Amino acid sequence: MDAIKLKVQRELEKFPRSPGGAEAPENIQITVRLNRLVAQAEEEARRMKDEFVSVEHLLVALFDEGGAAARILKEFGVTRDKLLKALQEVRGNQRVTSQNPEATYEALERYGRDLTSSPPTASSTR
Repeated sequence: MDAIKLKVQRELEKFPRSPGGAEAPENIQITVRLNRLVAQAEEEARRMKDEFVSVEHLLVALFDEGGAAARILKEFGVTRDKLLKALQEVRGNQRVTSQNPEATYEALERYGRDLTSSPPTASSTR
């Protein structure tokens, strides 16, 4: 995971920076490429019969777009099919029907482990 993060950071460093820090929100413009990416994500949401565009739709659209993100994913063995399969495993038969769909997937409960919870004691397991 650190290797992917490092590659992404290197790609981000290639982008021009605004002198003096972040642009004011009213001065930010959407590029043609970003507009196309969002349109692809909307199409992916329709294919998945979702009501909202979510992170996974953008990820699939990034993969389909073929830019640096797709190249990095492919370099680490991620294919579109593997990506869609992993999304299906996390989502199950859930659809994106709210602005916070990740809350309904229960991905952390299904695939994670709570490292802050105390282990069961001998008396509590009897």
